[in-house]
Amino acid sequence: MLRPRVTYDDLISYAAGGLDDGTRRKLQAHLASSPADRKKVVRIRSALETMRQDDSCAPASDTVERARGILHVAAAQAGERWWKRLIRVAAEVVFDSRLQPALGGFRGRGDDFQLSYDCPIAEVDLQCRPDEHERGDRCWTLTGQVSSKSDASRAEIALLRSDSSVPVQTVQADNFGVFHLKAARGDYNLLVCVVGEVLELTNIELN
Repeated sequence: MLRPRVTYDDLISYAAGGLDDGTRRKLQAHLASSPADRKKVVRIRSALETMRQDDSCAPASDTVERARGILHVAAAQAGERWWKRLIRVAAEVVFDSRLQPALGGFRGRGDDFQLSYDCPIAEVDLQCRPDEHERGDRCWTLTGQVSSKSDASRAEIALLRSDSSVPVQTVQADNFGVFHLKAARGDYNLLVCVVGEVLELTNIELN
């Protein structure tokens, strides 16, 4: 018989004391035979204790960095697939060059287009440029920049076809928030993980 898979969220709930007695006993039995998950629980509890400190005044910078490091290590050790998170922040399209009237005497480069997205967490600018292969197939180069409104951490990017939950490509933005992707023709969604939140940019049509 296959055992139910223990998720990272299960371990967080266990560490936080948020499980009923039956589920807690099952988790305890699992942890008794899983040293790796026991280590994750220790890290999660350390992070929770850090965040439960008195918030009547701003925390010291070393405390913030300690919490940040603990959470990053815990997520990495858990092998978290951040793009699978169901809770996402929808980013609104605030600019689409394809909808703008052409200026007299000015023409864009072929089918290039630019998109700009905005939400309370970050702004994302995306330039899409088609590349023609010798055999006539078209692919696209996507160059983007993520500008976080509250944090300087490097964003992670995942490009998914609109009818799939599995990324066709994942990259990390550089220190300036810039990233590059390659894509075949198709309809895509772009997920951006920044400041612990997942932003969703939908309906990117590459024809």
